[in-house]
Amino acid sequence: MDGKKVVYFVRANQVAIGRDKVLEEKLCSIVAEENPDVIDVQGTEFSFGDSLINCNVKCPVCVTIQGLAGACADVYVKGMPLKTLLFGRSKRDNKKMNGLLERKIMMHIRAVKTDKMIRKVKYCIGRTHFDKAEAERINPEIKYFSCNRILRSDFYSYSWDIEKAEKHKLFGIRSEIPYKGLHYAVKVIAKLKEKYPDVLLEVPGGLKVDEPLSSIASYPKYINELIGKYGVRENISFLPSLNPQEIAEHMMSSRAFYQYSVIENSPNSLAEAQVMGVPSVASDVGGTSSYAEDGVSGLLFEVDNIDECVEKISRIFEEDELCLTLSVNEKKLAEERHDVKTNTEKLILIYREIISKNKER
Repeated sequence: MDGKKVVYFVRANQVAIGRDKVLEEKLCSIVAEENPDVIDVQGTEFSFGDSLINCNVKCPVCVTIQGLAGACADVYVKGMPLKTLLFGRSKRDNKKMNGLLERKIMMHIRAVKTDKMIRKVKYCIGRTHFDKAEAERINPEIKYFSCNRILRSDFYSYSWDIEKAEKHKLFGIRSEIPYKGLHYAVKVIAKLKEKYPDVLLEVPGGLKVDEPLSSIASYPKYINELIGKYGVRENISFLPSLNPQEIAEHMMSSRAFYQYSVIENSPNSLAEAQVMGVPSVASDVGGTSSYAEDGVSGLLFEVDNIDECVEKISRIFEEDELCLTLSVNEKKLAEERHDVKTNTEKLILIYREIISKNKER
């Protein structure tokens, strides 16, 4: 709280089963040396936070919720055919025993650890109606604080211009995991292509769908098969991992940002698009509706309703006035929600309240 900043780089095995005793010992020594007033564990998905909580530190510990493993596990393979899950495994999956079903099981195991972590702490920080409900369901005694994110600085300086955007181009999300919903998006693009032959979806993140069968994982293998089945190979462009400036530039040249995920808590990509004023079409899942109001600050659709999604994107392609209205509303809302000064001050107030409550105990 005095402005002191010390950074430790600690190597950790993000194991889903068991405790990392070596990591716990290292974290305990750091905490003992620094004697912090409060500890904020960023994210509950991995073993690092659990190891820290197991140190039985004297100061109060809160967790900042990012993703929620239980919610992800429940929908990990939503929308994928059972036949594909059982018989569409790749050689790599069989060799490493790391197919989609195994990953779903591991996500459920991770969810058990996540729930235990949330039950162990008295305080948590979140951003949406979804993570608040989940945190209080897991631990009815927890004290929940709301504090919005500060986005990466690159995105605040951009303002979307409809005249510079390609009319039928969409910018999507990283899609290497089934619950990010790319298999739904392929079907949407196929239907859009019937009316807009030049429709283009850009998918960032370096997903490789055309690797040799000996090295490809089952999900990109399935996506490759879908692309071929629906004839949209020229309509989906797989981009490498991009830095923030590159992401912003791709968004700025797009008619809309397209979120097709099956689960989200506080979707950063949607927030980044909104703060630039890029019209957004998003799956109404998890905490998304805390970020976008349908028809006002985005267009929302049910994730497995392909026709509804196609209709919403078609409106974006056809209605300039709608795009301009969404752009203005989104940018205003997002600039307020992700204001650097406001969120910094609020987070400090939360830390002070946690420290104060702990002293009262």
